[in-house]
Amino acid sequence: MVNKLGQVKSALHKRRLRAIRRARARRSGLDAYEENGLDHTPEPAQPAPGKPAPLLISHPLQKAQRVALARTIGYTRGNRSLRKIAARLDAGRVSTRARGGETSSSTAVQMDGGKKQGMKKTAANPGGRGPGRIQNAAEVPYDVGGVTLSQAGGQLNQFGGFGAQTDAPLGVQNGNAIRPIRLADGTFQARVTWIIAGAQVHLPRWTGYNNACPAAQQEWDRFMAQTRQHEQEAHVNAARDFVNGLGDEDRVITGSSVSDLQSSLTSKQQELGARLQAIHDACDHGVGIDAVLHPDQGSCEETP
Repeated sequence: MVNKLGQVKSALHKRRLRAIRRARARRSGLDAYEENGLDHTPEPAQPAPGKPAPLLISHPLQKAQRVALARTIGYTRGNRSLRKIAARLDAGRVSTRARGGETSSSTAVQMDGGKKQGMKKTAANPGGRGPGRIQNAAEVPYDVGGVTLSQAGGQLNQFGGFGAQTDAPLGVQNGNAIRPIRLADGTFQARVTWIIAGAQVHLPRWTGYNNACPAAQQEWDRFMAQTRQHEQEAHVNAARDFVNGLGDEDRVITGSSVSDLQSSLTSKQQELGARLQAIHDACDHGVGIDAVLHPDQGSCEETP
């Protein structure tokens, strides 16, 4: 009984080994090496009639060799997917992704005879709004037309003769949540925090910018950059610095009653608004940094 059991085990073991050898022979040497880590040549199998013998590899291949091997298999065995990839590789139409320290490259335009096709020169700041953006305030553009700087410059008088304006309304933080307290003497007091609520900067936008010559575009961009700098520093920042620098004499509001306190709060807001307006009016309107448009510096004369 024991001998018969041993014979059965031996037969099963031999059958398993034969199955393994056949599986190894059927697989390509490349798959066997990479997937199972074989360090020897698989046992060869007899090819079926009319079919090529399996390709066996006994050593690791370089990347280029594996690509060439895949291409060869695709062409000789009729693998349509591999043949399609190989054809695309040959035509140079397969994009690659680099990893690690490598860099990837892509062709943005078709090349024909060494010249780039489909390239169109664009303006430095399309749309005519100029470079940069105002901080801590919303920009509100308004359009000025014209095909030349002189025509556009003639429209830069929308705000009392000036081309830009900053609105910096003075308000109270959480104004609807002010809770006056009653003091021992029967009067009322409230501490408020003044803020600039919803500041806006009105700036021109030249609709003819995209079609203007480079010299005109450069002068407009320079003018807009200086105008933004002036509105930012002399108006937006100045208003924020003003409210942030207020002391208790302007933050603590008192009144004999709640209604009287409300009247005092309104009077204080008007007072602070007048003081802030004086700061705005005292500026040089951008002259010091040349926030002025010079049409003569943006001549569009064409040379023959």
